[in-house]
Amino acid sequence: MVAANIPWKKLENTDFNALLKKYSNMKIPDESTLRKHYLHSTYLSVFQTFDEEQAVAITEANAAIFCSSVSADLAYVKSYFGNLPEAITVLEARDFPLVKAVEIMREIEENLNQASGSVGTAIVDKFNRVLR
Repeated sequence: MVAANIPWKKLENTDFNALLKKYSNMKIPDESTLRKHYLHSTYLSVFQTFDEEQAVAITEANAAIFCSSVSADLAYVKSYFGNLPEAITVLEARDFPLVKAVEIMREIEENLNQASGSVGTAIVDKFNRVLR
């Protein structure tokens, strides 16, 4: 049942259970029996397929996600630089009027100037160097 990826709740359906018994010639255990005797071994077999290096990477990624400073950094990036991907996509369009492109660049500059801290200052400096 587990290997066939059949939800255990489906075994409560008498017609489905009868079909399985008829064509497998086996007694089909109920859901509680499966949970007691097969669930743990199934989890273990899945865990054994994980690559140790991937498991370490997953652990480290989860630790980073739940770190409060990472959440704050992501919020900072989204609030001050979240408009950049869309603006870049628009600017890459062919036959885009120059007046509109300049307007978009001014909007980007205004938004970047609102960014605070050393990161904001560094990005504004880089933006200005690119435009020179």
